Amino acid sequence: MLSLRQVKETFDKIASNFNRTRRRPWPCVMEVLGRLTEGIILDVGCGNGRHSVLACAMGFEAVCMDISVNMVKIALRNLKHLNLYERAHLIVCDARYIPLKNSCVDGIICIATIHHIPLESERRKAVREMLRVLKSTGIAVFSAWSIWNLKRFITAMKTKLRSPFKSEIGDALIPWGRRALRFYHLYTLRGLVKTIRSSGFDIKKYYGERGKIFKDNLVVVARKP
Repeated sequence: MLSLRQVKETFDKIASNFNRTRRRPWPCVMEVLGRLTEGIILDVGCGNGRHSVLACAMGFEAVCMDISVNMVKIALRNLKHLNLYERAHLIVCDARYIPLKNSCVDGIICIATIHHIPLESERRKAVREMLRVLKSTGIAVFSAWSIWNLKRFITAMKTKLRSPFKSEIGDALIPWGRRALRFYHLYTLRGLVKTIRSSGFDIKKYYGERGKIFKDNLVVVARKP
């Protein structure tokens, strides 16, 4: 099973290609940002900065945070290209150890990030860090891939059979073309809600999206109690 250091190396490797294929902001992010009027948005696992760009364009300040140096460099380039750099603050760091003070951000975007952290205990540690830095009036949106996709489910079951004692049910190594293997912990909706709730958040809304019968993506909207 990949370590978080290997996850970082994987995203450093695919960063340029990721930037070419990931441009549109997710609807759940636009919905959550629409509930806020001003303030600072923390984009956890910002990737190429597509959601930070949206936040800055809407008048927010954005803290763009990713474990991948190359991803943060690309996010910086994209923000500069759109003349939004002055509204952004870029950080290379691990989501389990966020270098911000308590209760300092108004909103958190954690899109397709939590599922790249190996081990449930470490995922909860990252979510607790997000809770710590969020203001009492703040709102957070989390998303993760669903296990209820046939190819993903088969991949996860093969991973568990190959490494029964070193993997959790839902862990999977999914290729990025021929360039790299990405670690995922594939969630059920109940499992994602449990991770967020047990880390201290107050769940306000959760749902699946994309897919006619089984949803490919899972979303949880939460607030600080």
